[in-house]
Amino acid sequence: MGKYFLSIFLLITGNSIIAQVDIELLHKRWTQAFLNDSNAVVPIGLTRGGLDHIIFSEDGELTFEGAPMCGIGLNYYGDWALNSKDSILTLRYTSKQDIFSGESQIDETEVYKIEKLSPTNLILSELNSKDPRRLSWLYESK
Repeated sequence: MGKYFLSIFLLITGNSIIAQVDIELLHKRWTQAFLNDSNAVVPIGLTRGGLDHIIFSEDGELTFEGAPMCGIGLNYYGDWALNSKDSILTLRYTSKQDIFSGESQIDETEVYKIEKLSPTNLILSELNSKDPRRLSWLYESK
C-alpha cells in the first residue's frame, strides 16, 4: 500500500518538475520563424520586410523589434514575467517607437503559454484572445 502511494506521489511531483520552464533559456534575442507541417520550428528565410525579433533581458526588460519594412520598423518596449510552474509568459508593453511619430506611451498586455522552450526553439500559444496565435522563434548564435 505504501509503495502505491509513493509511486503516485513521485508521478505527480515528477510531472510538475518536468513541466517547469528553465527561465535562463529565454534570455536571448529570438528571431521570427514558422512551424512547418510536422510542427518543427524552421527559419522563414528572406522576406520583403525583414524579420521580427524579441529580446527577453535577464533584468525583466522586453524589446520587440518589428521588421524593418524598408527602413520603417516599429519597436515595442516593456517588461516580461514568467510563471515557470505553469509556463505562462506575460508580455507588458509600455512604449512603442517608430520613425514617424517617435516614442509614445502604451499599455498593452499579451499572455502566452509556452509550448516549447529549448536552447534554439521557442513556441508560444496566445491566451485570452478571440483569435489566438501560435508564434515560433529561433535562436541562432552568430
